[in-house]
Amino acid sequence: MSNKTKHKGAYNARARREHPGVKILKKADGRIVIRYKVPGSGRETQEALVDSAGLPIKSKARAGPIAERKSEELSREYARRQAGLRPVDGSIDWDALFTSHKTNLVAEGRRDRTLRAYKYAWEFFEQWPDRPGKPHLLTALDLKSYMAFVRSYKSAATKAPLSMNSVASLAFHTKAILNYGRRYLSCIKLDGEAVGLALRPGRLPKPSPVALSSTELQAILDAALRNDLEFPSTKVFPFLAFLMMVGCRRGDAERFRFAKSKPDARDSWIDFDGGTLQIWAAKVQRHVPVPLEPRTQLRTMLERLRDSTDVRKNPFVFGGHKPLAIGDRRAAEMNNGERGHSGKYALARISEWSSVDFSCKDLRSTLATYMANSALGGKNLLTLSWELGHEYPTLLKFYVGQKTLPPAQRDATNVADLLGIGKQLDTWLQRNS
Repeated sequence: MSNKTKHKGAYNARARREHPGVKILKKADGRIVIRYKVPGSGRETQEALVDSAGLPIKSKARAGPIAERKSEELSREYARRQAGLRPVDGSIDWDALFTSHKTNLVAEGRRDRTLRAYKYAWEFFEQWPDRPGKPHLLTALDLKSYMAFVRSYKSAATKAPLSMNSVASLAFHTKAILNYGRRYLSCIKLDGEAVGLALRPGRLPKPSPVALSSTELQAILDAALRNDLEFPSTKVFPFLAFLMMVGCRRGDAERFRFAKSKPDARDSWIDFDGGTLQIWAAKVQRHVPVPLEPRTQLRTMLERLRDSTDVRKNPFVFGGHKPLAIGDRRAAEMNNGERGHSGKYALARISEWSSVDFSCKDLRSTLATYMANSALGGKNLLTLSWELGHEYPTLLKFYVGQKTLPPAQRDATNVADLLGIGKQLDTWLQRNS
């Protein structure tokens, strides 16, 4: 290495020590500029250096003292912000912040979809119980508490946590609202970097599969029997019993048909002649054959539903002329019910009446747990993983050995006896004989 190269490296190291946070750059035309991050926004900006006569400086040696003064100025500003000394307007409340932000979005000509997303984020922010009284009181710890509230929030209807996309969307729109108040209204004392770090979506911890007890399954089906008596147009009991005994995903059950629409269709349908349920698992993109032999009561229930339905006009078992829409009430109601009726509120009622906090996914994981620890499915776990649509390693990790069943259930030869729901199925069959 030449002496010239060594001297250049030593100069750069010394320059960085003399003015941290500020870079001295030389442009192609010979001008000298300094580059630094603006406190608050975190955005990089550059400033051309001129002398007292207004002429551009073209010597790095002359730029050094200017960069050093700028570095000291930035250090003082960062210290003021970290100490909470940034001047803020304490007279602005949360409603004024949101109203001003919404007015600004409308003036910019934002789409209605964007306005709805910001409104949803704001309404969610208002539900946060630990929200400070005014924006200028907000701290980084408060925002971390808010993100913990978002991640732990569960919908009243589905009883499930928000998806990762929903968490990221709420964090993004909330951050935009707070940054607007920080830049244009001076009502947030946090800088942009602190807001961004506190509102990072992160990763949601994957919950362990739930295995409901037989008593809880019975309570759910008893509440479903009551619901179908009070609301005869719904088929909630058959839908929940189907999920319990088949273990498919909710979306696959919503599109379940009495017969396939065409020979090569990716449909879920009943093959009474072959003695199987052909479930099209959209997630893994394959048909999952579920045998009806150990599900005699389910087969009888499906036969009675077929005999009491005009299959040509209503090809979907649980939805009628269109697929069921359990979790999407708006999609079910739009265009005069193009998605069929919604069971969202029905499931909420059943959860309330049965005092069991459950989701459709819990019914799927419950069957997998019972089957993997019984003689009915535990003899051949590879076949069981194929029938349930689970990966074999997933079955071994989350389901095998996770529950000890009584001997009567462990040695059962019928899925209804395995789950302990035979009495409820017989009650429904008697009512619909």
